[in-house]
Amino acid sequence: MVLGVTPYLWYYLPFVAVFSALAAVGLTALACLAPDQRRWLRPLVFGLLLAVAASGLARAHLLMQQQLRDYADLPITDARSAVLPGVQIPSYRQAGQWLAANTPPQATVGVADVGLIGYYSQRPMIDFWGLLDRNVADALARRDVVWALVANQPDYLALYGEAPLFGYDIFKDRWFQSAYEPIHRVPAGKVVIYQRKLPRVAPEALDAPPPDAVPTVFRFGDVVELVAYSAPPAPWSPDTPLNVVFYWRVLRQPERDYVVFTHLRDSRGAIVATRDAPPLLGTRPMSQWQPGELIADYHPLGFDPLPLAPTDVSFEIGLYDAEGQRLPVVDGAGAAQPWDEADFGSYPLLPASAPAMLAAEPPHEGRLAVASYSLGADTLARGRTTPLSIDVAECNCPVQLTAELWDVVDQRLLWQQTLAVEEPGRVGFDVAAPEGEMAVWPQLRLRASQGNVPLRFTDRAGNPVDDFLPLTLVLLVDP
Repeated sequence: MVLGVTPYLWYYLPFVAVFSALAAVGLTALACLAPDQRRWLRPLVFGLLLAVAASGLARAHLLMQQQLRDYADLPITDARSAVLPGVQIPSYRQAGQWLAANTPPQATVGVADVGLIGYYSQRPMIDFWGLLDRNVADALARRDVVWALVANQPDYLALYGEAPLFGYDIFKDRWFQSAYEPIHRVPAGKVVIYQRKLPRVAPEALDAPPPDAVPTVFRFGDVVELVAYSAPPAPWSPDTPLNVVFYWRVLRQPERDYVVFTHLRDSRGAIVATRDAPPLLGTRPMSQWQPGELIADYHPLGFDPLPLAPTDVSFEIGLYDAEGQRLPVVDGAGAAQPWDEADFGSYPLLPASAPAMLAAEPPHEGRLAVASYSLGADTLARGRTTPLSIDVAECNCPVQLTAELWDVVDQRLLWQQTLAVEEPGRVGFDVAAPEGEMAVWPQLRLRASQGNVPLRFTDRAGNPVDDFLPLTLVLLVDP
């Protein structure tokens, strides 16, 4: 615990033998100090010590058996998988064998537990825990668990269970949802193989922006200048990751480290994609930038699963320090920009091509797929109702569908309505915006259940993403 070692049982089992041996030495010495040594004393002490040590090993084995029952979603027939180090052995072996048989020899594979999958797959591994790459270890030291994924963009991912990155819920990451698609689930357990859908983005040091970059001029204080940006060709879609590169010209060495915020707003002004992150994925703080450098700064983005589309989305970016203070922004003509943010570029956004799925966890079979939705107005007026129409494309009915208006700032429920869905088709709600509420941009979202069983928003591999399906932010105004 002092060393911060992950508390897996098999890490601690060696101490059972070590401390047992030390205890044996101590108890034997005490027995020798007894005034009238009896021949049966030493065997008795040895037997008691052996019983204690054996009970500890038995307890550890029982705990591992419990883990096998709790976390293995398929029965394991191989007896070797029922002992240490755990239930992942057959899953990892089959994942590695599948990768070896179905991927190119030089395909990179991102994984948290690198050993077995790396051994059986014989593929170059991207290790999320920093055992193979000092840069990954440095990212973990600054508490950036997802850096290895975003920076390396492996060709394939082998993700185990519901929380493969532990401190970071990768399944909620909008960029991951659109950048990777599930292609295989191993028979023995919970490992799902994902494949990257688009070419890897790898900005390099440049003397000038590439020819396909969009030129622009915005100055952020007297520190840096945004001279161009690169973005995927239009139209955009929630199905496709939004890989954006900003090109910064350093005017003078920054005195502080700044964070870049990127907002994409639709035609109503609602944010449909956002990311706040240090430049260069945190690998080189801005206080180390030198005057005259041209920095290619990669920012991965992903849209909400079902944005209100078709619509047009526009960029808003800015820089702020640790205290939240933004650098002032002026355009090429020297005009100050509102809210200290650069607003540039407008792109069409298409609807999602696939419905979003709400599903129950096995062995339950409740499912409901939402293809699209529409809102009767661009804004909600306080004290009035606005129709909300949900297009249910698929349903293992009956299902109770709940629409709610949620204040994301103060974390409170503003409105809720539940309807029974008996078959696929349109489901209509009346969103009653409460009076007097100070929320400005509350979120519309959906929950579902079948009886007492909740249906969770899941990705295409069936991994649970959240307890609700987020729809959109909506402006709450006075009537």
